[in-house]
Amino acid sequence: MDVGSYHELISDDGRKQIARVFDDNLKALLPLSEEEKTVSDVQRLVALRLACKYECRDEEIKEFESLASAAVSLIMNSQQSQLVPKLIAILRDSLLILPKDVSVNFADNAADEYLFSFSEESLFEENTEKTKTFVNLLAQLLNFSSDQNVELMAKIRVVSSHLIFSADENLSSFAISNLVPKLMGSSEEYITEIWHRLLLLHKNNDQSPQLTPLCLLMALVLSSENPDVAFLQQDHFWQLIQRGLTSQDQMTRKQGRFMLKRALDFINCNQISITWTPQVSSLESWNDFFLVMETLEEKQVHIIKPVLPLIENLFASIGPQWTLVALSQVISHDNSNIIKWGLEFFFSLEPSSHTSRFLLNKVMPALDNTPLFFESDLDEKLEHFTLKCAALGDVAFFKQVLPAIRSISWGPVPLYVVCKALGNVSPLKAWDSDDLNELKQLLSSAMSTQDVFLRATAQSMLLRATLSLVDVSKITMEPWLDLIASFNRKESIARGLQDWQLLVKFIRKTPQVHFNPVDFVLKVSSKAAARYILLMSDAGLISNEKIDELASEFELSLQQLQTRLYSISSGGRTQVDDLIELIVEVEAELNQESWQGSILEKVLRPKSIQGIFGYACLKLKREQNEEPQLVRLYTSSLRLFETKTAARLIDAEKIILCARDILESDERSLMSKYFASKVVEHFCKSKSNADVLWTLQKIVERRALFGSMNNIQFSDQTANFEHKENRNKIVSSVLTSNWNCLLALLEGSEALTLPHAIFLSLAEDAVEISGPETLPFVMMCLKHCLHQEMDTPRVVALLEKCYSKCFEHRKSELFWLDIKAFIKMAFDAQMLVRNDLVACLIKITEDLHEQSQIIAGLFNLVIENLCDQSVNEGVIFTRQLYLALLFGPVLRRDQKILNDFSMKIISQGEKIPANILVGSNCQSSQYIRAKALKFLLLNEADESQIAALLIKRDVELSTNKKLRYFAESQVHRIKHRIAQSLLVISCTTINSKVQSTILKWSTRSLAEENHQPSVRYMMEWLVALILVSNSSFKDGFVKQIQEATSKRLNSIPSFVSVLYLWIVSLAQNKSRNQDLARLIRFSIDLMLPWCMAQNYNIRLYAQVALLRIFSVCDDHSLEEHSCLKRGVRSSVEQSSGVKNAVKLQEDFFFSVFDPIEHLSLETILVEFPRLTNVGQDEWLPNSFFAFDNASELELKLENSNDSLAKSKVANWILKATGAAGDSESQDECLHSVVQRKVTPWRDMFPENSTREKRAPPLEGLVVVASLVDKAPNLGGLSRTCEIFGASQLIIGNMKILDELAFKSLSVTAEKWINLSEVKPENLVEYLQFMKNEGYTLMAAEQTSKSVPLQSVEFNKKSLLLLGNEKEGIPAELLPFLDVCVEIPQMGVIRSLNVHVTGALFIWQYFQQHHLAPQVMKQ
Repeated sequence: MDVGSYHELISDDGRKQIARVFDDNLKALLPLSEEEKTVSDVQRLVALRLACKYECRDEEIKEFESLASAAVSLIMNSQQSQLVPKLIAILRDSLLILPKDVSVNFADNAADEYLFSFSEESLFEENTEKTKTFVNLLAQLLNFSSDQNVELMAKIRVVSSHLIFSADENLSSFAISNLVPKLMGSSEEYITEIWHRLLLLHKNNDQSPQLTPLCLLMALVLSSENPDVAFLQQDHFWQLIQRGLTSQDQMTRKQGRFMLKRALDFINCNQISITWTPQVSSLESWNDFFLVMETLEEKQVHIIKPVLPLIENLFASIGPQWTLVALSQVISHDNSNIIKWGLEFFFSLEPSSHTSRFLLNKVMPALDNTPLFFESDLDEKLEHFTLKCAALGDVAFFKQVLPAIRSISWGPVPLYVVCKALGNVSPLKAWDSDDLNELKQLLSSAMSTQDVFLRATAQSMLLRATLSLVDVSKITMEPWLDLIASFNRKESIARGLQDWQLLVKFIRKTPQVHFNPVDFVLKVSSKAAARYILLMSDAGLISNEKIDELASEFELSLQQLQTRLYSISSGGRTQVDDLIELIVEVEAELNQESWQGSILEKVLRPKSIQGIFGYACLKLKREQNEEPQLVRLYTSSLRLFETKTAARLIDAEKIILCARDILESDERSLMSKYFASKVVEHFCKSKSNADVLWTLQKIVERRALFGSMNNIQFSDQTANFEHKENRNKIVSSVLTSNWNCLLALLEGSEALTLPHAIFLSLAEDAVEISGPETLPFVMMCLKHCLHQEMDTPRVVALLEKCYSKCFEHRKSELFWLDIKAFIKMAFDAQMLVRNDLVACLIKITEDLHEQSQIIAGLFNLVIENLCDQSVNEGVIFTRQLYLALLFGPVLRRDQKILNDFSMKIISQGEKIPANILVGSNCQSSQYIRAKALKFLLLNEADESQIAALLIKRDVELSTNKKLRYFAESQVHRIKHRIAQSLLVISCTTINSKVQSTILKWSTRSLAEENHQPSVRYMMEWLVALILVSNSSFKDGFVKQIQEATSKRLNSIPSFVSVLYLWIVSLAQNKSRNQDLARLIRFSIDLMLPWCMAQNYNIRLYAQVALLRIFSVCDDHSLEEHSCLKRGVRSSVEQSSGVKNAVKLQEDFFFSVFDPIEHLSLETILVEFPRLTNVGQDEWLPNSFFAFDNASELELKLENSNDSLAKSKVANWILKATGAAGDSESQDECLHSVVQRKVTPWRDMFPENSTREKRAPPLEGLVVVASLVDKAPNLGGLSRTCEIFGASQLIIGNMKILDELAFKSLSVTAEKWINLSEVKPENLVEYLQFMKNEGYTLMAAEQTSKSVPLQSVEFNKKSLLLLGNEKEGIPAELLPFLDVCVEIPQMGVIRSLNVHVTGALFIWQYFQQHHLAPQVMKQ
């Protein structure tokens, strides 16, 4: 049996025949099985039987009841999920065929039996699909059951509750959408109860809410007869909506908007007054709010920007609570420009409790986005807003700000910006001891891994914030002292600098922090106690009595240490160690200042010094495994004996000899040797014990001769090492001390008698085994003798080994010490003069130059070393200078931001301690180029060699086709630096051969290449200056112009500019008026033909240049060209490009620039880069240069007037370099018309929730596309039908729905419309059936009797037949149609695409039947 051959097209006369066919076939198929074909056939038969609208006969009742029972049974037990929808369709259609009383009775019994068989536990099994099947079947049975069955309804409520409050949001939504609506008539109280329980579940939950169940239930609650709307007065309901609106999940945000719209509609319709929606708010204001929220779902900036100004008006209309919700979405957007607008708008608001919470919860995380600060003043706006918060006395905000900062993993720039905003607030008593502890944790966590320079500055800002915000009445001593100790001495709080002075001033004027040193010594950390003692001392708060008290306590504890053996017999840390650590910390905090007059000199009496020394001697002599940190403490205490007064109180030779015996013995422990090596190292470096230098020298020489410098022998080599630090690290420290001793003696006045061969062998061995802490001392020792070694391969091998060892330590903090020592050793003056090392040193130089593009500050070391050497000639010197002139990487955006903020900090000078303590590498490339240019300016370099290298490099860049030459590219930057350097050389040299070489290169480059504006202007200026200084080059230049114009016409504007600059330069020399007149005549003759050139750019430049040249003629009374002047001016004024001509004349190059008057470093290195839109990191202000006598330079440093400084970048340059010109700028004003996408509310539920197609209406437009066979056309038609609500779309083959071409056009529209299949061969029967059903049949076809579309009035029940893409509608179908309609057209093509045709018809129908009533009503 071919079930597919039967269609819903049978007339009344054939229905009885169909009933008989149905009976025969159904009996053949029953009983229903799990075979998919059988189920599909039965489904079609039952649907066909239902479509016949033939009453159920008595003999059929049992058959349909058994069919429904079989369907229920299979649904409950089927293992094939794909059969369930078909079985449910069979059940539904069977119950529709049965008489109403029979179907109601069947549904009641089946539902009751089904609920009994399906246990409560099985509802929450992992098989969610099984539970959904249960809910789906139960919902179908409830469609037919009786509302009066109280017992059944009670069971349904229990099951619904279990499902709704399950952990699975999809199950909950599924139950609400399928079961709860069935309870509307019998139990509205139950639905209200479920609603309130769901709201309470979300009350104290800060996570992203699950709104799908609430959306479904809210529609039911508000549509009931007597809705309970108490929830509209509850805060947690509106807070829940706000959480939904700001969720990270797009679906949840859409659901939040849905709930808010339904609530507002209900409030407006019922005139309910609530606190969460201001009474002044109008429907228009809320429409603006929804417009903003929906538009922010888009990604395109041009769609979003026009609606952003609406937010400004929302504060007054709907209040800050809801406006900040919209602003939250703005600053959470993916686009940085949108976020920046939101932050700037927020900072313009007045502070309040709402804005304070918003700043902490939303703005702070948004600020942790470094690109936001590119060319922005957000940091200043944040600072201003924070100042306003402090002025309002918002203590709660400042108490919560530290935890908020700590909760975010900050980038260097955002962290500095936030700390800076806090550091500049006005005084406010806000922070107590708990806040100080929070700040201490912030200093130890957030400040640990950031950029050192910004981290140090951020610490300074936090210290200033502490002094402004601390409430001294609510703090105790220990948290305060611990916090002060948490600031890094090497980065922020250093004695004598700004932060220290601020702290001293604060302590002096704040009595609450005047603590007695005796009270906190040994009670807080040694660092905290030492720092605070010095702070109070500098504040003048430690009286002589307190100093005497401290001195007595120190003396009492320290004077008899060398005789109290029991104090060191126990091992481990003692209270004496803590006291010594305190004294050492005080000495360290003195910041290398003299003891004279300091508090340390006052509290350390002679007996105390002797006691510490004796204690160190005893610790050294005893065979005891001290912990490494204690050994470091004892060796650090030796610094206390460096003053002459202290040196006279101790017997230095005694401890040195003791250390010698330990170092030469193989029976002492590693820790003893470590201690002894540190003792010898200290006295070798000390300048206060000159009488022991001979002893030290002999110790070092003896150790070197006997091989114990590198070979450390100790008694516990095979023992388990139980210290916290591993043995290798301590051995490395001993090795470091050995070489540091040797270096100190080499740099001293005493001469070592160590043989060169032994010394070099020791150094080679040390390089092989040394770590990053030892290597710099070995290389600095080599610096004193490596140049003496004549074995070139050996020297080269040692240099290469040292170089590779340095870069092995690249990720170590000691890398910079290593590489700095290597550069001093390798590029020592005596090494530079050795010709046999040139190749090796050049290779190292070039590699350092390449590495420095990644490692900022690396090449600085090379240039600093170059400046320190007396050698200013030779191959290596020239190569290093050449590389320095071109040095500088192109910074990424984040690097530019870091650079900009570092520059701001540097500009504050000594006000920021980090400028002194840390320093920044942000200007490292500029410093390198400045130092190299300084050599050129002082004529201390071989100009011809430098020029040759620069020109060679430019040619390499020009001929390498793989390199891209665009604005701000690496090629652009290098070419720009080449032009700058050659311009400086041409101005300072008197060598005509060098000038000739530069001239040939520059003219050839202008002729062959299309340069960036900065390079082009510099080269044109360069050529003009050389021609002015040496007129003998004129003939060659003219010849090159002729060659250039034949090769590349676009080079003519450059030569026009050169001629103009040449004339302007020559005009300033009155003694050369005749030369000027000849040059003007030559230039006019050359340029006049170009004024009529076909190329617009050439014509424009020639005309503008001639006008400027005629001005020079007027100044020099050259009247012979007056006629030409009038002609050229008239030509410019009458041409269509007069606007461009005016712009070119206003460009600084043709308006204010004077090639002679503005010949200065300021113009070359600052103004030209600025006016050609080169990045600020490329500028070299005069602050980079320091000359003993600047007046003797060939180039002046500054311009004599500010005409260039006042000029702005030309609009054409902005466009040429990729920036937006003035013409491209747009006002960000609110437009009256903005894009707004339709929000499909029925698509706001998850994919797994119930989604039903639109129910087929009883009447409407049916589109028949069975003749259309191309998938894209059918996909487009399905989308059009869905959009405009066509009741049904008929296609010829359902398989086409699976084709990719169909899906790409339909975009899931087939899921939402009623699709049916009618094959082309069955169209006649189908059309007859539809005509019998009352449909008007029309076709889109051009016939002799077709009527125009605009004159057709569509009946409610209309059928539109569309033809085939090529053949149209077959002639045999035309007689069955009521009317043929055509679309009027004007073109020569005969027809439209079938999809477009169908869309026009569907729109016409939609306009007449859906829009017209609304228009009339309005």
